[in-house]
Amino acid sequence: MYEIITDETGYYSLSLEINQIYFIKGQKEGYFGDANSASTMGLTESKSFMVDLMLTPIPLGEIDIPGIEYDYGKATLRDESKKILDELYDFLVLNNNLEVELRSHTDVRSSHEFNMNLSQARAQSCVDYLVSKGIAMARITPVGFGETTLKVEDAQTEEEHQRNRRTAFYVVGQHFGE
Repeated sequence: MYEIITDETGYYSLSLEINQIYFIKGQKEGYFGDANSASTMGLTESKSFMVDLMLTPIPLGEIDIPGIEYDYGKATLRDESKKILDELYDFLVLNNNLEVELRSHTDVRSSHEFNMNLSQARAQSCVDYLVSKGIAMARITPVGFGETTLKVEDAQTEEEHQRNRRTAFYVVGQHFGE
């Protein structure tokens, strides 16, 4: 494993050995990481590689995770939701320095107390799934918000209620494991 510090423009260079596959990962404070690879397998002469990594600024506030949906009044993960959480797992593996909250929300169709408990159970079901896949429990905290932060204020249709029943993540730290 090599650690390389780029110059102020992001340029870096490294001499590579032949018949190797290199995994290249970039991280910077305030940004989501990116990764790519380069292979020298089968090369017989010198070659230059250009491997760009596109680091994206970490936005302020919650980041909705589209596709994590729940049935009315339930915290059980749907199969489609597990596929989305598998993608979040890959993202958290790449960004192994991040500490996040998984925040779940409900619609308004039950009491405040029920919604707070339900949203906490929904957030916990997501955390439990990610921990079962190998993400450290210390990196992810479940938080339930009930119906306190709606996407659709006066939801009338099932689709509008579904938009309120959502899970998001929020970056709370960038130095896990340091």
